[in-house]
Amino acid sequence: MRRIVAGPAGSGKTTALLQHAWKQSKEGVTLCCLPHQRQDLLKRLAAQPTLNVRITDLQTLTYEILEQGGNDRTFLSIPGKVALMGRLLMADRKDYPTPGEAALYSNAIADLKRQGMTSKMDARKMGAQGKHLLALLRRYQEELKTRHLMDLDDARDRASELLEGGLKWSIRPQHLLIDGYSEFNPSELRLIRALSMTSRSLLVTLPVSAPFPYQTRLNEKEVESQAQYLQASVQKLSYRNLPMFTVHTCPNVTREARQVVAQVKEALLGGMDASEMAILIPREGAAAHLLKLGEEARIPLIDENPGNPMETFHGRKLMTLLSTRRRNYPTRDLFDLSMYYEGLQQVAEALEARGLNGIHAHLLEGVDRSSLSLLMLETAPSGSSEKEWLNWVETLLNRIKYPETSRDPIRLMAREVFELIPSEVQKHSVLEDWLMALLPSISLTRERQEGVRVLTPEQITGRRFQRLWIMNVTEHQYLLEEKEDFFFTEEERVKLGLPRSMKGIAESLFYEVITRASHVTLSYASADRDGVQRPHRLLAQMGSATTPPVKPMSPLEYALSTRDIKISTPDWWNHVPPIQEKRVWMLARYLPCKLRGYLSTHTEKTSGGLFSHQDRTRMERLLRQAAWEAQPEPVLEGVYSDHFREQVSRHLKDNLPPKPDLPNLKVYQSFKLDGLSFRPHAYQLFKDTRKANLYVVTQEPDIRNLLKNQPEHLWAYMALKEADWDTELYTWDLYAKPKRRTVFDNQMRDAWKQFQDLQTHLGQGDVTPSAGFHCWDCTFKQVCRLG
Repeated sequence: MRRIVAGPAGSGKTTALLQHAWKQSKEGVTLCCLPHQRQDLLKRLAAQPTLNVRITDLQTLTYEILEQGGNDRTFLSIPGKVALMGRLLMADRKDYPTPGEAALYSNAIADLKRQGMTSKMDARKMGAQGKHLLALLRRYQEELKTRHLMDLDDARDRASELLEGGLKWSIRPQHLLIDGYSEFNPSELRLIRALSMTSRSLLVTLPVSAPFPYQTRLNEKEVESQAQYLQASVQKLSYRNLPMFTVHTCPNVTREARQVVAQVKEALLGGMDASEMAILIPREGAAAHLLKLGEEARIPLIDENPGNPMETFHGRKLMTLLSTRRRNYPTRDLFDLSMYYEGLQQVAEALEARGLNGIHAHLLEGVDRSSLSLLMLETAPSGSSEKEWLNWVETLLNRIKYPETSRDPIRLMAREVFELIPSEVQKHSVLEDWLMALLPSISLTRERQEGVRVLTPEQITGRRFQRLWIMNVTEHQYLLEEKEDFFFTEEERVKLGLPRSMKGIAESLFYEVITRASHVTLSYASADRDGVQRPHRLLAQMGSATTPPVKPMSPLEYALSTRDIKISTPDWWNHVPPIQEKRVWMLARYLPCKLRGYLSTHTEKTSGGLFSHQDRTRMERLLRQAAWEAQPEPVLEGVYSDHFREQVSRHLKDNLPPKPDLPNLKVYQSFKLDGLSFRPHAYQLFKDTRKANLYVVTQEPDIRNLLKNQPEHLWAYMALKEADWDTELYTWDLYAKPKRRTVFDNQMRDAWKQFQDLQTHLGQGDVTPSAGFHCWDCTFKQVCRLG
């Protein structure tokens, strides 16, 4: 029996497949699905005990068939494939291609292989780009044969050849079931047909015939064509009811995210199993913000996206080691690596005090530079042989104590990069560039945990949940990527027998994701940073959008809304304990809303100032360097030769800068005045003449916006004026000399009144909120009736 079970999403295709598995389990069943679908199918299979049902995927079967057939070729990894493509592109020109360009060609060749067109291409029917790709494809196949390598697409075709030649993929015939795929490419269809030749039965599920106005990737004619190729019949399942939809709209993306997390928490508190819920996001980049909100709300949100080394502590340190030599060992890198090199912290501090990078460390006197020398030695090129290159990579891994269990993918990639870069033009810097570029492509397996899944559309295919929240359902989201091919025009693709790159099925992805649960909540923000957002056009079929009531999310919000502070009391924010804050830069957080400043001081970790340590040291270094660069060069006109003037100028720019003519310059340090502590970006105080200069590091050209966004500088200016100091205010963008700014009398009066009123209100325990545009992204709007 060979059958394709076709029907709309949610019509019971997977249920029919599982019933067939239970019925034939005594004879042995192999169920192929998508990798992320495995756990869900295991859970559904557990409803009836089955011992002879194996769940796997087509790629794993491919490797097993090749092993049975005696394959002696080495598999080429995806980073290695990109590196080999870079080698071939290097042979066509003198410069080195970027890894991104090599990846573009690599993906195009993979697409041709999956369509089974590697030997059917007619160069007379294509343009210059297509001819170049075809020539590159032939050379690529020759390189694979010469190096005795095999990529993943060739592995699938080779497995099909072995099966068609009579190889049995199982000791005894199995029932073959395939589920979770939305479509098959010709290479996958060939493998399925070859597997079915020695199978007791074949059952394949495919989504088709979506109700209007939705669509699926395949139409009925395409399913009939695939059934004819597989010599299978087609069983059509009837359409069932769509899930229950709820559409929510929020004023901004922050409110949307917090609202979704609050609803998930409410469902968890209501007793729903976390494994039966999921949050769908359009892109991987949106997961990080949701995970942070999950930590704040104390609920288990699990990211199923495979990680890469750049997301780990040791991976970031490795990238710093690989790149620091190229950037002349900046002090920020030295501080970052000081935990691995004893004494490097002191060297970095001495360099920063002089405004120097590590490459100029020879100008330091009385400083032990042995730790920096060791760093330079270990990050310098080590030789031109493969052994020296691999030993160099291993030295860096050992230095940062990279976990041994995670080193093999990096070692493999380093070896492939070395072997596939042309030896005649092999340079250590080129190898480093490719190693750094391909490092994020390494996938790291995450430890499986229980919780609410945060998924992308690709990860939710073939899975079922009870509750599903789909976020950011706006136009241009949840669409299949359809765009003009870089190598072939649409007309050329038709002539060559390739499928169209623009089929008009972009919205089929939307139908696939909205049918993954029995209750689906779709939400979108009416505006974001770029302006007004339009909802997805198909949302109109699901009912009118409503703005849900604000629900508390974090434990703080629950406490403030239910126990500690009664929202029903309209003036509770007028009776908080008096606030006696003497640090002026901390008072600035109470603007423009005193309530937000009050709640943030009780929930956020108190820092030493406005900036983190790394930002503070970086800005201090830049400020000093800008001060040095702003100094005039010595006058060398007249009797001095041009050569001598060039030497002096080069020495001033490339070596030790002159000492700045800025006495008493303090960077990110505080001073006390009349019992208050002020901390501008930089300042100079001359007590003998009672003269003061305040510096604000900014690129804001409008002084009014500057003083509005950073009022603590104007408060410091006014405090010095009130104390009879001759004060000047400067702005500094670090690319030119400081600019003196004029502060008008009305600005000074308004700022000083604002400061005094703020002190008075806080001293009386009054933190009354102020409504405004800042309420949109406020963390505490759930406990504020004005927000």
